[in-house]
Amino acid sequence: MTQAELGGLTGYCTASIARLESSARRPDVDVVKTQFVKALGLEHTPDLAQKLIALARASRAYPHS
Repeated sequence: MTQAELGGLTGYCTASIARLESSARRPDVDVVKTQFVKALGLEHTPDLAQKLIALARASRAYPHS
């Protein structure tokens, strides 16, 4: 899946997806739960969905550099 495709499915622009991937932007945990899990097809694999959500939470726990 491309950044543009993921952005289209989540409502994020390609630049925002790129910033998330490069850790220049922190994910919103609620958006990860509601939009990214579905966009990535993880609603049928709850273990992977929970890992993604846990990573989003963990990224918010540390000071942004």
